[in-house]
Amino acid sequence: MRRLPEKKLPESRKPSWKRQPDRRPATKQTAWIFGRRAALELFECGLEVNEMLLLRSGEGSNYERIRSEAESRGISVRFVDRFEFDRLFPNSTHQGVAVSYKPRVSENLETILTRPGGDNGLLVALDGVEDPQNVGAIIRSAEVFGASGVIIPERRAAGITPGAVKASAGAALRLPVISVGNLAQSLRTLKKAGYWVVGLDMAGSVSLFEAKIASPVCLVMGGEGDGMSRLSRDLCDLIVRIPQVGKIGSLNVSASAAITLAELLRRDQMLKLKG
Repeated sequence: MRRLPEKKLPESRKPSWKRQPDRRPATKQTAWIFGRRAALELFECGLEVNEMLLLRSGEGSNYERIRSEAESRGISVRFVDRFEFDRLFPNSTHQGVAVSYKPRVSENLETILTRPGGDNGLLVALDGVEDPQNVGAIIRSAEVFGASGVIIPERRAAGITPGAVKASAGAALRLPVISVGNLAQSLRTLKKAGYWVVGLDMAGSVSLFEAKIASPVCLVMGGEGDGMSRLSRDLCDLIVRIPQVGKIGSLNVSASAAITLAELLRRDQMLKLKG
């Protein structure tokens, strides 16, 4: 029997992390971000900007602010029409703003642990999180709730793509991101340094709000489909769950991370008040 050719899904129907990249090619010296808020954050964090593309028909207060900032900083600005913008960045929600910049060099875990003031006792490790939107949202929560950095493995994970930077509201440009070749080895390093490794899973043995969690802590977040890998799970000192009373199966990984990080910050502040 003749085998029929596999039917390919259009880009719009694929999961967001499996679509074609929403960017022009980047190198170690350049990366692209999209969106007005991310562009403003880029100005604030002091990274070197190579080039900016603005929609010729753009308008609004943030658009004018970005244009003015770029001109005052001597940044090369190219104005293009919508057709050209969509051709260059076909799957991006660019808001008429695209910026090429020199990305921050990936941090080293040992450097974070030994740098004076570089480690405040809270790290987040992503194990198999493949959707850039989730990666960005988790980095945003990590920055808001005071984490020292986010650990991302080089394989089986989304990197710091333009979509991740945009979803992070620019937090990915500020918060140290630690790229590691072996997540399990990094977790072992943290355990030797005195960290508690705490995993989050809906089948966890204890509720997040009842668990006794020591500091410093590394929070491990599993991927969208399979959760944590078996090796990461085995390395956890504790696996907690977020209690639920609704009928929906589970929370999105980025929402779960935000709740957990907020709870850890609440505990830390309560301890400081008592001290």
